[in-house]
Amino acid sequence: KDGDTVPGIVGYEADRQFSQYPPPNAVSSTYTPLSNSALGNGGPSDYSNSSVYQAPSGAWVFAAGTIAWSWGLDNFNGYNFADPRIQQTTANILNAFLTGVAPTITTFAPESGPVGSGVTISGANFMGATAVTFNGSAATFTVTSDTAIQTTVPAGASTGPLSVTTPAGTALSASNFTLTIPLTVTKTGLFAGAGDTVTSSPAGIACGSTCSADFNSGSVVTLTARPGFLSIFTGWEGCDATNGTTCTVTMNAQKTVTANFLP
Repeated sequence: KDGDTVPGIVGYEADRQFSQYPPPNAVSSTYTPLSNSALGNGGPSDYSNSSVYQAPSGAWVFAAGTIAWSWGLDNFNGYNFADPRIQQTTANILNAFLTGVAPTITTFAPESGPVGSGVTISGANFMGATAVTFNGSAATFTVTSDTAIQTTVPAGASTGPLSVTTPAGTALSASNFTLTIPLTVTKTGLFAGAGDTVTSSPAGIACGSTCSADFNSGSVVTLTARPGFLSIFTGWEGCDATNGTTCTVTMNAQKTVTANFLP
């Protein structure tokens, strides 16, 4: 783990990353320094590095940075440097070579949207992804790079975390994607397109100008009808509950509500 030291692991030959030379040709964000070990016979600039990265071909590369790495695996050569941490690190590296490094999700945008809308997932180790889900619902997707996936909110999605699965494991987003659902209001009556209005709480619906809006899945929306000059409000259609000029709708599915006015 971070901060551990392993005595004797730097042998009589060592290597490191040299700033005056180009870094390895690594897939973006995959180059990871694993250790920085001072050399006992040198000055402060003398040290060894171990590191791992993924090449553009998809292959993974590990550099131990020391000829004595194998000494930490067993005591066959009589040096007695075998260490379970070096053994486990080596096993982890070989497993990563076989299956890759588990993906991680850092952000996604937008953080809410309706079914069919596009979402970009950002993170790491996405190459070879086999599945993307929205709170368990499978989505279509395209891996645009090792750090980005373009996907679409699937039918059946609900508010909850996103996941990305590769052969190396499954990443779950730390925050939830909020599913939004469209609510549409229509108006009837001779003057319905003029002075008659319908507004919503939470805000979003404002008929005249806007008669549809997306609301968070599970939210309760209250609509209020206001008749214009020489007009009368006569009732609602499609509401879950009504009370005079108000209409209540629970957004558990796409809905259309009608406000009726006379004349």
